[in-house]
Amino acid sequence: MKLAALAAALFISHAAVAPAKAEVQLGVSVQLPGASINLGLPAQPAMALIPGLPVYYAPHVRANYFFYDGLYWVLHGDDWYFSSWFGGPWYAVDPYDVPDFILRIPVRYFPLRPHYFLGWHPESAPRWGDHWGHHWSHRRRGWDHWDRRQLPAVAPLPEYQRRFPAYRYPDTDRQRRAIRGVNEHFHPREARTRAAIERQQRYQQVVPQRRVEPAREPRIGQHRVEPAREPRIGQHTSRRTERREPGLQQRLPDRHDKRGQGRVGGHGSPRPDAERRDRGR
Repeated sequence: MKLAALAAALFISHAAVAPAKAEVQLGVSVQLPGASINLGLPAQPAMALIPGLPVYYAPHVRANYFFYDGLYWVLHGDDWYFSSWFGGPWYAVDPYDVPDFILRIPVRYFPLRPHYFLGWHPESAPRWGDHWGHHWSHRRRGWDHWDRRQLPAVAPLPEYQRRFPAYRYPDTDRQRRAIRGVNEHFHPREARTRAAIERQQRYQQVVPQRRVEPAREPRIGQHRVEPAREPRIGQHTSRRTERREPGLQQRLPDRHDKRGQGRVGGHGSPRPDAERRDRGR
């Protein structure tokens, strides 16, 4: 009886925690702005218009790569990203804020289909509500219903970006903004697209680019560890070595001794040939 009650309690606690975990996953994508997604694009790819939608897709790119309302859009893994430049950097979009016409792209235009696309009709839009859950479906009600006879105007492609292939791609946000300011004359029409651009601008102000700081000298009072060095040729040994062997200098002869003690042929010592003559006697 106790075991049955314990099993029931564990089951109820697990059922209460599981929905909360699913809700947290919806907002994970917005925590990493300015992501780098390697799409292998040497230059701005050719785009083709999807029939019945104001959305472009890239038929020769092996990625879920689209263009809509003045921005590039990529479905990478389980998250949507956007960028004003064809090669990024890419900024994540919360599932609640993805534009309607991006959600309406048919399954057949996704070359890298996620596993949850399995079994969905290729000519229909993905069933985002089945994947993202009831709360998403409630907040984004009506995304899959629209008047196909009244479509918004198609945004022009940024053809000026063809002048900036991979080897000439602008490196910083300041360069990209300057180039777009001169060449871009289109303003997004959808409110969700404008909100995405505003979030991108806030990210760029809050998250600065990382810089590699040069090596600094230690502060005053901070010890600095010097590497051990071998003495140079002709360099005197340290005083510590001399103190360890005090008898070394006592054994060495004094070259300045006036009596010549310890010197061969000096006044204070007999010559070797005189000693041999004395022994012979």
